[in-house]
Amino acid sequence: MNVAGASVPGTPGVVIGRNERVGWGFAAVMTDYVDLYAVRVDPARPTTYYVKGRKREMEREELTLDVAGRSPDSERITIHRTEFGPVITSLEEGVDAAACLKWYGTLPDDELPDTTVSAFFAMQKAESVVDLIDISQGYVTACFNITAADADGHIGWHAMGRAPVRKGHSGRVPADASSGRCAWAGFLPYAKMPHLLDPRGGRIVTANQRTQTDKDKVPMTSSWDAPYRFERINQLLDGLESPTADDFARMQLDDFSPQAALLAPTIVAQRYTHPDAELAASLLRDWDFRMAADSTGALVFGVFLVELAQVLTGGLLREDIGLYLSFLPYYYGAADRLLDPASPPDPATHPLLQGRPLQFICEETLIRTVRLIRRALGRRRGGWKWGRLHTYNFRHLGAAGGVGAWLLWRGRYPAPGNGATLNVGGFNAAVARGYRPTPLERYEVDVIPSLRMICAMADPDGTRIVGPLGQSGQPGSRHYDDLMPLWLSGRYVKLPLTRKGAESIAVATLTLAGR
Repeated sequence: MNVAGASVPGTPGVVIGRNERVGWGFAAVMTDYVDLYAVRVDPARPTTYYVKGRKREMEREELTLDVAGRSPDSERITIHRTEFGPVITSLEEGVDAAACLKWYGTLPDDELPDTTVSAFFAMQKAESVVDLIDISQGYVTACFNITAADADGHIGWHAMGRAPVRKGHSGRVPADASSGRCAWAGFLPYAKMPHLLDPRGGRIVTANQRTQTDKDKVPMTSSWDAPYRFERINQLLDGLESPTADDFARMQLDDFSPQAALLAPTIVAQRYTHPDAELAASLLRDWDFRMAADSTGALVFGVFLVELAQVLTGGLLREDIGLYLSFLPYYYGAADRLLDPASPPDPATHPLLQGRPLQFICEETLIRTVRLIRRALGRRRGGWKWGRLHTYNFRHLGAAGGVGAWLLWRGRYPAPGNGATLNVGGFNAAVARGYRPTPLERYEVDVIPSLRMICAMADPDGTRIVGPLGQSGQPGSRHYDDLMPLWLSGRYVKLPLTRKGAESIAVATLTLAGR
């Protein structure tokens, strides 16, 4: 087996990479495979539940969990299971209903045999795109778009994993399990999942966007990413007659925001009376729509989107607004609808405007934007840069105390991009119940390009690759963070496939000897 690429901690072998014949990559397909079910229970004996009026008994399982730092070092928990998954709410006497959670991990082995690991190993020996995609049927619990190219010039893409076929409910809200009408009825056949093989245009693009159409009878999800990154990739490819590896390297660093190019003109077209609103609008007027780390326009636009969401939905969602804000960087939100110049909203009928003119909403949002920026970065406009608020901060969960943080954490680094740029820099701006994070914490990046890889299939030694932090996960090793400067600046390391190529760039040799 001759394969090179990236692995996942705890999993031997290469997950994304190439062999001598085929190269492949993954992108999340966004499949919805988690459901909540409500079951009616007997208040006098809540481990008894009802389906179609008939009593059923929950299965009971006792587990012992080892807990570090506790005395005694273990904790006993009881799990109650139904045919709709384990119960995740209290079963005290007097309750008349319980919630159950169902996903792949709660299914019995005979209902969903997990062949993911064996498929993963077989994939590394694939001989062609067709061979690789056929093998990927075995990826059961991993929901990805797999894209591939081979040495003969073929390209292909297939959504893989298992998409539940739901009966009697959509999966978007908790379903009534006791009615007997709501359940999973198997999975969408692999052949009917979205796919392409050698399309006429010679191009396949995946960026977590919607890949199903309204004609598909089994929806895989209702939460596709907004298509901004998908559209930007196609736009860039349209301008390249014969793309090179260098062209793809530039694309991976692209921080242009199609979302900003669409929405910002509507913001600056309004007339404002408040000086802070006019100041913010003026900073957007000459902006190039790039979410660059040193950009003031990017800072204003990035904060504006979050503040607008709160102005529009804060009164409706109240303490639950945090969930909405956590998904805001990736999905179509209120801003995408309201600020789209192709479909201006009617204040009299739009439920979020509630009779307020769009100019009024934008002005209030711009005022809030400027106030937050001043609070976070000070009054000097020379320091108003997106990368001062929007940062990479690699926090290690195992770091305890100052010494642990010094050894394991890396950051803060100025971060470009947002959820709508190819060089993704997503963040969670949620304000949790009972906890108000600082602006720096709210805009700290939590979604990144965890792997950048470019495979030139005609050149076994021409693969470029880089990831954040380093080649080694071992604290104290000089390889713990040796890739970080390259990843931050958009550079790569070579990843040769031939022995001669590997030996030509090796800096050390690790020998693993058995006893």
